[in-house]
Amino acid sequence: MIPDGSTDARGWWGKPNIGSRLWLLERAKATEATRQQARDYMTEALQWLIDDGAVARFEIDTGYSRSGRLDAQIIAYRQDGTTHAMRFEWAWPK
Repeated sequence: MIPDGSTDARGWWGKPNIGSRLWLLERAKATEATRQQARDYMTEALQWLIDDGAVARFEIDTGYSRSGRLDAQIIAYRQDGTTHAMRFEWAWPK
């Protein structure tokens, strides 16, 4: 749930189930709880791709760089067994 009580994940208006709540963590401290929450938000945001049959599953690995930046590696496993890996880096406060 969004802090204001809405369910708006700040996604695209044409497909409201696209979007994530990662923006809620912009001011969060770089802690293990924040890292896990970010991973949970990513899992939630990608679920529609599984529901629509675009991918079979995801592996999501999150961690902090030495500088305190939150990084994520996401591997999408397609229905035919092929994979597509993506890496994301965000500036994150220490």
